[in-house]
Formats: sequence, C-alpha cells, structure tokens
Amino acid sequence: NGDISKAVLFGDNGVAAGLSAGKVVCDMSSITPVESKECYDGLAKIGVGFVDAPVSGGEPGAINGTLAFMAGGDKKDFDALMPYFDIMGS
Repeated sequence: NGDISKAVLFGDNGVAAGLSAGKVVCDMSSITPVESKECYDGLAKIGVGFVDAPVSGGEPGAINGTLAFMAGGDKKDFDALMPYFDIMGS
C-alpha cells in the first residue's frame, strides 16, 4: 500500500537516501494516484524520476512474461524503464 511504499522510499534509511539525481524509481505496487504523486514529488526534489507502474496478469502473466503495465510518469523515465517492461510483459 501507499504507506509502505512511502516508508520504503522516505523512511529511516529509505531508498531515496541512497539515490542520486538522474536515477528512476519504478513502483509496481497498487497505490492511489495521490500517494503516487506524493512519491513523484518527493523524489523530484532530489532529481530522481518516478514511474507508477502497477501490473495486471497475475502469476501466470509473470511466469509467461505477459504482464500488462499501467504506467504513469514522465516519458523519459518510462522510456528508460521500457527494456525492463519488455522482459516482463508484452
């Protein structure tokens, strides 16, 4: 959920503390649009991109590499993640 995603990113010893400008975080959990925007804004302050990309397709889709992604974020960040999306989805 969003509280967990935000704690992982911004909590004590969170991921954001170890990131440098130009990096991109991809959150594939199911958080609300408001929570996603909070993560986006918090990371933007340190020059880090954020793409919200929950998936559909379940375990069979993951096994078969046919997951569908519903992604939101800046296009340049989405494009940087596309090679990874291509591996996991169709």
